[in-house]
Order: sequence, then structure tokens, then C-alpha cells
Amino acid sequence: MSTSTLYNLAWVCEDSGDIAMAKEAYDKLLARHHDIAQDFCTHGVDITMCQRSSTFVISTESVAAMLGAVYKDDFPTELADTYNTSLPWAVVRRLHQRMVPMVAETADKEIRDGLAKVGFKTNLGIHGAGIMSLFLERGGGYYIDTGASKSIIDGGIKIKNGSAIELFATGYGDPRDFMREVCGDEVASKITRVWGLDEEGQSAGVWRYCGHDGVWFANGNLALSRFHSLHLALQIKAIEEGILNKADVVI
Repeated sequence: MSTSTLYNLAWVCEDSGDIAMAKEAYDKLLARHHDIAQDFCTHGVDITMCQRSSTFVISTESVAAMLGAVYKDDFPTELADTYNTSLPWAVVRRLHQRMVPMVAETADKEIRDGLAKVGFKTNLGIHGAGIMSLFLERGGGYYIDTGASKSIIDGGIKIKNGSAIELFATGYGDPRDFMREVCGDEVASKITRVWGLDEEGQSAGVWRYCGHDGVWFANGNLALSRFHSLHLALQIKAIEEGILNKADVVI
């Protein structure tokens, strides 16, 4: 069940007086989003976050420190974007395998230890490379802490673990599922893998030919979108001008 559907269900049940059903819908939402849980906690709602599996947690301060080496006021953003995407992801992963454990045991140690004491399970990400590998290979499985961790540690947000959680801590879906609703099964069946890393260590099916003419996926955060949208625009223009043929495109 999608997030928007759960929201609507929760509101309808609450308006009709079915508090039990409304709380169940809210609980399912909380299983997906720290920020939603934090918002309810701030407004005094008695809530429980259901955790299906461990999560990589990193503070905003640590993220800022890691990005600050490139993204800073005295350095042009377009150059920072170029520098940020200049290394193969396989190399970036090795660099993060060095940085992430150090950050976890220093700057973020207090947060991680506090979460462990109340039963919230954390990890260091895929290959021990933290947020970068999780973002590129799964598109999820991490939380950049904007306050919910303290609420969990202090007991404002309760934690529940167990097999029953699998019923509703569903996470993100395949981007092709949403496209299928718009374009239909015939088009969707031709789409290759979307997101994750391919055999060459590059993002699969995004910002380039995805298996069907005229269909393009533009996934990613602001920095990646800002940078790779230029490449996507050049491909589309080249195709329209007859400069780029499908046979020249590598999927």
C-alpha cells in the first residue's frame, strides 16, 4: 500500500471515529519514515516505530562534514558537481569504506550507542560503505538524522521489533511499477533495470536509454539531477537532430 493511500486511509478512519484502524494506518506510515514519526512525536502523539531490519544512521553534521570538502561557499557548485561525479562508484565505495566506520566510532558514536540501548538496530551500510552504497544500490535503507534519533533514544518514539513487522514495513518500490501505471504493461515490459549499479558500476537505466524509445528515468538527489540532466538533455537533442542512433546507445 502506497504512502499516499495510507495517509488517506488514516484520515478517513480518524474522521469516522475508527481510532484503532487510524492508528494501524499511522503505524504503517511510521514504519517507513523517521520524519513522520518525529512530527507525530512533536505533536504529542503516542507512537511506535516498527523496524523490520537494521538501518544506517548518520547525523546531518557528519554528512555536512563529508560533503564540505567539495561543496562550500568559496567553490563553484558546477565544479563541485563535476568533482563529485568524477570518480567511478567502485572507487568511491572504497573511500567510504574507510570514512564511514571512523565517523560511526567518533562523531556519531553517541547517537548509535543510544539507539542500540533502546533496541533500534543500525548498520554500516552495504559493504560497510554507509549512505553512498545504500543510495546507489538500494535507493534506501538509511536515515540522515534530523532529530528523530533523539526522540527514539529518549523514549518519545517507541521501537518494536519482530516478525510481524514484515507485514507493513515495506520500504520503497521499483520505479518501473509507477511507470507501469502510466504507460501500461507493454511499455513497462521493455524497460531494463532502473536504479542500482550495473556490471560496470554505473547507475542502471537512469539518465540514459532504458530499453524503450522516448522513455527516460531521472532519479537521484539534487546534485546528481543537476549534473546528469545536462547529459540527458544532450542525448535527447542528439537523437532529435539525427546525430545519435539507438545502435550507438549502450544500455
